[in-house]
Amino acid sequence: EEHQLIEEVVKTTLEKGRAIVELNYIIADGTRIPFEYSCVLIKNAEGKPCICVIGRDITERKKAEDELRRYRDHLEEMIEERTGALQESEENYRKLVEISPDAIFVHIDQKMVFMNPAGLELLGAHNRSEVIGKSVFDFTHPDYLEVIKRRQELLKKGDAPHNEYFKALRLDGSVIDVETTSALVTYQRKSAIISTIRDITDRLKAEEAKEHLSLLLRAIRNVNQLIVKEKDRQRLLKGICNNLTKTGGYYNEGR
Repeated sequence: EEHQLIEEVVKTTLEKGRAIVELNYIIADGTRIPFEYSCVLIKNAEGKPCICVIGRDITERKKAEDELRRYRDHLEEMIEERTGALQESEENYRKLVEISPDAIFVHIDQKMVFMNPAGLELLGAHNRSEVIGKSVFDFTHPDYLEVIKRRQELLKKGDAPHNEYFKALRLDGSVIDVETTSALVTYQRKSAIISTIRDITDRLKAEEAKEHLSLLLRAIRNVNQLIVKEKDRQRLLKGICNNLTKTGGYYNEGR
């Protein structure tokens, strides 16, 4: 199953330029540690496409998500049982959502019906009236409309991926990179989708900076090797230019 998932992630990365996936990292004693892998399409020194993968341990985040999921499941059981403790449980759940550092949206038939303070901040809204009632697609970059539509259809079938990367639009029109986790819930006695959304713009910029540094270090290493090996000044300069063009992504007008 994980092999199939890896194949899908590779395909998505080659098509979209990046992808995010969760897989277990197995250490020597057989313990499985949940890792989140960010995959970015880059080019190697020969100009061939390759995938840069950066992983991070998400054990604590998974624990928090599991806790939230258990609480949500418990809340839905309370709704079904129609117990006298329903009002108190709803209030506790709302408080949990309100103080969440991650943006949390609830939408019914693609229309926003709830957004926590972190969500307002993410979209650059000052109050809920600026976003409630609007379509989720109003906050989705045009290039990712089909991705989100397909995700919602898969979610209704129970087949949606745990995490999904896409570009979101803030109210001022600026674009941010985000990842989302969604689930089907009952909200105001209607079938709804609750989504947790996290801004990963800074993380992606850090990954790109790391990639750039890697290319720069590779170029410096290759230039040092040329200086040692090449004695002819003209061939040395030409070799350095060609190396910087191939390794650093510079344009060589002389070619």
